[in-house]
Amino acid sequence: MYDGILNQLFHMGHYVFAFWLLLILVPKFIFSPSSPDKLERIVSNAMRMTFLYIVIAYVLVVTKLFEVLSILAVLTFLILRSYVLPKHRSKRGDALTELGAKFYDFLEIAFRMKLGWKYLRGKRVFTDKRVRLPKTTFTAAAAGVLTIAVFGMSGFVRLYDAFTSAAPSMSDGAVILAWTKYISMRELFHDGVYPQGMFIMMSYLQKFAAINAIYVLKYTGGVNTLLIVFGLYFMISRLTGGRWAALAGAAAYGLAGTALHGGDWERQAATIPQEYALLFLLPTLYFFFRYFENGSKHALWAGAAGCAVMGLSHTIAFAYGGLGLGILMLLGLTAGEEGRRRFWTGAIAGVACVIVSIVPLAYGLIIGKSFHGSSSSFLAETAKIDPPPLNGWDYAGLACIAALALWSLVAPRGERRVYRFATLFGLACFMLYAYGGPVSQSVVLATRSESVWTVATCLAFGIVWYAVWKAVLPDEGRIAAAVHVVSCAAIVGGLGFAGGLKPIIPYKMMWDSSATQYVSIAKRHLPMTWVVYSQSEGYSLTYGTGVHDYIGTLIKDFDPRKFPLTRTDETEPDGNIAYHIYIIEEKQVYRHDPRLSIYNALAPEYERKEREYRELRQWLALYQEYNGDLKTFYEDDVIKVHYIFRGTDQEANDELIWAKPEFSELLDNLLQ
Repeated sequence: MYDGILNQLFHMGHYVFAFWLLLILVPKFIFSPSSPDKLERIVSNAMRMTFLYIVIAYVLVVTKLFEVLSILAVLTFLILRSYVLPKHRSKRGDALTELGAKFYDFLEIAFRMKLGWKYLRGKRVFTDKRVRLPKTTFTAAAAGVLTIAVFGMSGFVRLYDAFTSAAPSMSDGAVILAWTKYISMRELFHDGVYPQGMFIMMSYLQKFAAINAIYVLKYTGGVNTLLIVFGLYFMISRLTGGRWAALAGAAAYGLAGTALHGGDWERQAATIPQEYALLFLLPTLYFFFRYFENGSKHALWAGAAGCAVMGLSHTIAFAYGGLGLGILMLLGLTAGEEGRRRFWTGAIAGVACVIVSIVPLAYGLIIGKSFHGSSSSFLAETAKIDPPPLNGWDYAGLACIAALALWSLVAPRGERRVYRFATLFGLACFMLYAYGGPVSQSVVLATRSESVWTVATCLAFGIVWYAVWKAVLPDEGRIAAAVHVVSCAAIVGGLGFAGGLKPIIPYKMMWDSSATQYVSIAKRHLPMTWVVYSQSEGYSLTYGTGVHDYIGTLIKDFDPRKFPLTRTDETEPDGNIAYHIYIIEEKQVYRHDPRLSIYNALAPEYERKEREYRELRQWLALYQEYNGDLKTFYEDDVIKVHYIFRGTDQEANDELIWAKPEFSELLDNLLQ
């Protein structure tokens, strides 16, 4: 079953491995160390590597070479380039020595894990003396526990639906699943021109995890927004040096629920391009901040890579990244001659990111594709919009911004840049949220600006937390440490348990049991040896592994009184149809909650389905009467899956051999 513990451990394990391999391990071999801060190095490498992956994928998809072996060949070249290409013999020798050191360091992972386990058990290691664990202070232990609590609870509410429900979330889910599969099948802009960044990265994860794409879709949504939580922790902790402030800001975003996020809360568990792009927003601005502060070229490249990834993934998030960069550039103008020079460098980086973001879209238009219809319509849609009502978190965010504005005037000179940036960025995000839609009458700005305002609110909240406690408790000591622990634990516990840790359950477009059956059917057969007749929601779940057709086609084009499946105007069965035929009948048509705006828009579709299923039952009755071999593959209270096998016994036995798990897995890997 999809929600089985072992099944989820297996697929999540594959997903985590692919994520670690692609974004943590491989970048270590490609990029030189960029910072003494290990976490900063990991984030920088992941951002730069993501940009490289997207560029590589565009080239390989266009050339029809987007396969695992091709990707590995490119990565191998990138890894070896800096170790083999230097012309000077001594430099090449040093580089090869460094590569060997990295390789052996990697091989020692298993040894270090074993050594760590022995540390925990107090076993002897190398000597006759018992190894003792290093002493851990109360503050460090409490920080570790609270960090686990923040990310554990934030992950639970976001990933619960992914572990328990196979149905794609929200109306975008099926489309995003299909677009990810199109990239895997080397099809670019199948449904129109649209930034492909997220779909490309999901395709990478699916190829290297070697699991059904539905698992990648479901996991990625919660992981994306959990990484936004991490982005808040990362930026606040690195800008201020205060881990407690970082935990407070991360906890606010991760656990405040609808009180902070409003109607966007369910988006936190759905896989959506805007949320994917937003996970790069704060790390990007952090690295740009460091560049304008100290001129670090590594920080500039990391910031530019993150900004480009946002542009290659979602236009609105990219615009906010440009907004943050613009604020940093203006602040740079006040920093003397060096600041003015960095202003122009930042401007060049911003223009370069815009060009990089436009190039794939321009290519799509050149090859004859048009912009994706519904997305371009939504982007241009206007309406009379009233200012949004403000809630408690909105006022808290404004209060934090006002406090930061005051601190930026009286704080030590070295800290003013942080307070000024947070003030201006937060104020700009609020103005766009509160007045951007009403003034411009833009529907997309009115509905999508709230997501960024919540991020800016939590950023301001975390930095104010740091400033307040620094003013109240300037000296670090036991009393200060205890106060920090208690206050941070209170905010984490209060936010976590105020909402009862209720998981986020986004609305779906189909019955969960129906989606589960697609996954089950795909595991039973070799690719493209089965066909499903269902509604349009099943297309993306079937694409790439089986064949999908519509209930209406089955009813109108095939005669149930003839041998399966024979077209109405033919005497012989259609030889193009797979041997294994599944028909998914909804005994109760899936309908959304009437309170959702989507309900009225889909009302005619509900009626069409009701009518079609009545005709299907008549068709099935006739088929049963004349053929008599209709089997039930699955049935529950809301759906019934009918099964027809139209091959011979020998063909069935041959497929059973090749469809055994070991053969099926081997073939799947070869086809990736």
